[in-house]
Amino acid sequence: MQFEAIVVILLDFVLLVFSSTDISEFRATKVLNDSCSLTQVLSVSMYDSPLLCARDCSQNFNCRRMMICTHQDGIECSLYIEGENCATPQPSGCSCFMKTYSKVNNKAICPIGLYGDNCQNTIKGCTQFMLRDTMCNKLNFNRNITEYIDGFGDANGDHWLGLTRIKEVLDNHGRSKLSVVLNHKTYCESNYNDFTIGAASSGYPIHLGQYQILKKNCGDSLKEVVNIEGSPFSSPGLDQTSFNCANNRHGSWWYANDSRCSESDLMGSRDAMYWPINRGNITLYRVYLRIKVVVLTPA
Repeated sequence: MQFEAIVVILLDFVLLVFSSTDISEFRATKVLNDSCSLTQVLSVSMYDSPLLCARDCSQNFNCRRMMICTHQDGIECSLYIEGENCATPQPSGCSCFMKTYSKVNNKAICPIGLYGDNCQNTIKGCTQFMLRDTMCNKLNFNRNITEYIDGFGDANGDHWLGLTRIKEVLDNHGRSKLSVVLNHKTYCESNYNDFTIGAASSGYPIHLGQYQILKKNCGDSLKEVVNIEGSPFSSPGLDQTSFNCANNRHGSWWYANDSRCSESDLMGSRDAMYWPINRGNITLYRVYLRIKVVVLTPA
């Protein structure tokens, strides 16, 4: 696709990029003063004009957001496949924009989960809720049960959604999947197809359903070796196992009533997080835990 001409309009923090036949819309977001942005980078290029960065993101179906930084030797353009905000240790002179939709030959190209002429509608079946994220690894996850019930952290960085909110989402959206997304040197994902948690009075016991094998598969480290199915949530000071798992692991989780507690550990610091992909322990740089809502189509 060639852009014969490019026109940019900035209105109320919305960037519109036009060509003779195409249009893309970007919403201005935050640039965080941090070096912890570990989301996958599509490309980094140097240009004379920021318009060329907007062109690149418009043309690339996988581009979700872009960061434009002005340097003495030109414009640095970084494209990303996911996320909302951008992070850099030197935010001065940088701007971040998230692509909300593109139109090519009058046909909308929408991000995953959206549809409509201007991608204005949400597909319920693609709705995702983040339970836990370790984007920056600056948050202490060794906390008491009250904090794990209420939630803590910053949605723009490291956080835990909270058992109360997790249960509300699961109870109000029908059948849902638990998605475990791991970043080491590459990306992989593990899904469990019927994720629920039980009542607070029972300790929020977890139900995972069947493990789903995906193309970029991390392996099953929640059920295959040490099965946490049906386990209540344990935390330091309120351990629901006979093996003091929460205190020994310095974190909180649905630990099994087993001397091994759990095959993986996703609630520690970055140095302590691990998931034995292909039965070989690796240290993880970033972990997402997400709820994926499933839409059941009527017969």
